[in-house]
Amino acid sequence: MAGAINKKLPKKPGPFGRDELAGMKALANESLSSFNVLFEHASGDKLEIHDLGHSELLLLFSRILFAIDSELDQIMGNQSSAARLSRIVGTGPDSVDFLNSLLTQCRKQSFSDILIAAIIEAATLDQSRMNEKRDDEIVKFKLAHGDRLVKSGTKLLIDYTDLLARMDVGGSSPKRLSPSFSSKISSSEIFNSKTDLSSMLISELQQRFQKMDPFLSGDRAFRFSESRFVPAKLGPVRPVSQFYGFLPTKEFFRKYLSAFSEKGENFPLLISSLPGLGKTHFTISYTLSFENLTLILCEPSDLEKPLVELIEILGKRSNRRFVLFFDDVDTRKIDWYYFRTNIGGSCVLPENITVIVASNYEYPANVLSRGRGFTFPFFDEITCQEMVQDFLMSMGMKSPRNELISGIAADYVEEFGQHVFEELSPRTLVRYLERYHNDPVKRKKALDLSRQDVITAPDAMCFYEANQKIIQRLKDSI
Repeated sequence: MAGAINKKLPKKPGPFGRDELAGMKALANESLSSFNVLFEHASGDKLEIHDLGHSELLLLFSRILFAIDSELDQIMGNQSSAARLSRIVGTGPDSVDFLNSLLTQCRKQSFSDILIAAIIEAATLDQSRMNEKRDDEIVKFKLAHGDRLVKSGTKLLIDYTDLLARMDVGGSSPKRLSPSFSSKISSSEIFNSKTDLSSMLISELQQRFQKMDPFLSGDRAFRFSESRFVPAKLGPVRPVSQFYGFLPTKEFFRKYLSAFSEKGENFPLLISSLPGLGKTHFTISYTLSFENLTLILCEPSDLEKPLVELIEILGKRSNRRFVLFFDDVDTRKIDWYYFRTNIGGSCVLPENITVIVASNYEYPANVLSRGRGFTFPFFDEITCQEMVQDFLMSMGMKSPRNELISGIAADYVEEFGQHVFEELSPRTLVRYLERYHNDPVKRKKALDLSRQDVITAPDAMCFYEANQKIIQRLKDSI
């Protein structure tokens, strides 16, 4: 059917049969009816489109359908009125204006694929968003309307632009229609004639279409590369309940991401600390602890590129909130031009996107002023004992004795001195503490040592020297 647009057409407009126009009117009515079932809801005395991932594009499609329906009425009354659509007449937009806007919004995807992905989302996810038990009969009802919308809607666009082309003297398509139409709009359908909706599992259907919209897959973390979102394999992610100590840090991350999750407060967050203190793990774990947040892992070099495409793609998905995470950024070498322009400058981030940047180094003043800075405290003997205390309380001890806390911390430092661990850091301390979960002998030994007359304390100088070595390595890497 798409090939009909490109075939050789008569140079002069000819008469149209009323049957042809009536057929298009029927397609418009079918499309509008199914669009209403899938995407619209009553809000007061007007209809509004559901808050879906492609709501902006769906609004444009709705306007196209209404415009075509109205214009068909005009053509049926006066066939020469179709020729006006090849040139600008009047101040209001017409179907070609709306269609050109829609084609621009599609970017590198075909509209048919986007429409199908939106239909699957509307049919299968809206009940779960309202905390309702999914009713498969309702899902199948909506999918049947979705199938009709895809078939009738795309056929209507193709047939109608073909009709306008035949009315447009000397043209093979309406003069104002974008050349991308033939590649973005094609005859399509969700199901073939042999598909049995009654036997199709909804999970199979979601899996079938998750490639069209990666965020339908249920994954919560993605890597952004070459304009594509690929699910990220993160490995075991420690839940926030297993972060010990660092109480002000945990409270800061909780408040920052809670404000973004609930209110859309999205001032960029710029984190700095020595390596190993938990910048990456804190960001990932606290982001994923909020069910409505999706993590987008970006390369540090992406900060030196235009971010408009990424922001535009995610900004249109107003029903989701995204955390763009730039990890391990070398703040001394990176060119901050695009950050200052696209994130902290004249462009305002959509409220469903926030940015977190993590670095082992300090940020330039003109960058730090555009975001909210946070620096992790040093890992010293006091912080170490706070982590041990928090760990013991998580195991059920209401008020761990100072002697026990000091003894465990000292034993950890001693094992570091024996090269059991490669560094003194929160991440190696967590690995050390995990032994106590499954080793009752080690727990008993720690309790016995805490009851002796002389209690060993963690060596403060050991922490100082370890931190100085890390700082020196960072200086040497310049």
